[in-house]
Amino acid sequence: EVLKTAKSIKGKLEDLDKDNIANRSYPGFEEGTLTDRTRTSITNSLRKKLKDVMGDFQVLRQKIMEEHRQTIERRYFRVTGEMATAETVAHIIHAGQSENLLLKSIQERDQVKI
Repeated sequence: EVLKTAKSIKGKLEDLDKDNIANRSYPGFEEGTLTDRTRTSITNSLRKKLKDVMGDFQVLRQKIMEEHRQTIERRYFRVTGEMATAETVAHIIHAGQSENLLLKSIQERDQVKI
């Protein structure tokens, strides 16, 4: 969803670039005029903002992935009593077994209470 939105925004920025070039054909809006520089500056600022937002999104995504890995490591330890290797965690995530691990963890916790 985010990638789709980013591509859409990038397409709109490209359209603005084309409009900026087309606008230069009108008298008084030639290349280098105040209007042309302003339009170009705003378009470039928007492009930079998109890049910054996408960078922030990547950082957030990495943080969420790391927290997910740590959660799986804790659950694995709770269920097996052993520390999970990086390969094991990657396999659990790739196979989509993290929810099964959660269920086992809950079941074992409930058994301990009895």
